[in-house]
Amino acid sequence: MNLPELGDSLFWNLPRWHGQSPFYEVYFLKLNAKRSVQDEAIDAWGTSRPSALWIRYTLTAPARASPIGEVWAFIFCADAPARSRGAKWAAPISTVRWCKGFPIRIGDAGELTHTTASGSLIVDGQPLQWALQWEPGDSAVGLFPMRWMYRTRFPRTKYVSPHWNVRVSGTLSWGEHCWQVREAPAQQAHIWGTRYAERWIWAHCNAFDKAPDAVFEGLEVQVRFGRWLTPPLRMLYLRTAETCFFTHRWRTLVPQQNVAQQVGSWRFEAIEGDWRLVGECHAHPDQILGACYTDPDGSHRWCHNTKIGRATLQLAKWSGDHWQIVLSLQARDTCAIEWVEPVPDARIERWV
Repeated sequence: MNLPELGDSLFWNLPRWHGQSPFYEVYFLKLNAKRSVQDEAIDAWGTSRPSALWIRYTLTAPARASPIGEVWAFIFCADAPARSRGAKWAAPISTVRWCKGFPIRIGDAGELTHTTASGSLIVDGQPLQWALQWEPGDSAVGLFPMRWMYRTRFPRTKYVSPHWNVRVSGTLSWGEHCWQVREAPAQQAHIWGTRYAERWIWAHCNAFDKAPDAVFEGLEVQVRFGRWLTPPLRMLYLRTAETCFFTHRWRTLVPQQNVAQQVGSWRFEAIEGDWRLVGECHAHPDQILGACYTDPDGSHRWCHNTKIGRATLQLAKWSGDHWQIVLSLQARDTCAIEWVEPVPDARIERWV
């Protein structure tokens, strides 16, 4: 089994944009602070304090327009999903600064370094501010099955997590309310390329109940070549202190692996050698925020995203005549899930 560790995390965070177009580049940080936030204004907020945060620093260089930089900020409240909100801020390329190659700074709205993230946006009429830090990871993680896929033009989007499983601390404030974030489970990832995939489902969780060392990430993606759409390629990676499972398969080649594709649910089953992973990631539409990804060619992908979804996983080993379960995991309101489609789902009411 070829494990997806790629080595030097700083190398995989370095920018890939050097003025070329069409091109896009994205850095994101997501964290789940439900069990890590010390609420300094709990009387005012009640139980609906933030439980997850998604920050996105982006650069888009269209083929026939000027490049722009953007900062996105989405805040999720698991106990009161209706209070979840998000915002975007866009600026001309002249405001984007690379400092000695890395970090990236986009105007006054946000800055990302290899070990810190900071910024400020107006979200739902109130300033959302963050100042977060973490210890650097040793090895980046990438889900692609072959190393050459990071060096060549195929696929046209590259995805790597320089910090696949880190603990983030710092401060988060929204309006008059301020919270101290302490050792919140988080992920920082880096995406770049010339064109988005046609559609995909992605999930990541490192905040399972009673399993603080468990980390899961899954991706199922379809890519378009002219009129031809590839079958879904599914990649799954589960790691604990004692166990590791990694697989990549074209879904249509394994008929028994049925998948619920609709926004809000993802079910999967995968076999690799003597191991089988069965899982489900799901979220209610009320827990999902919508956003539009704009491809460098001007087309759109509609992102249906939550950081407060649920996940159940079972890892089993073949014992000779039956599957013996060796690990069961559950995440309640701490799983990040994203369904991206060419059209928006009408059930999602809140779009940013």
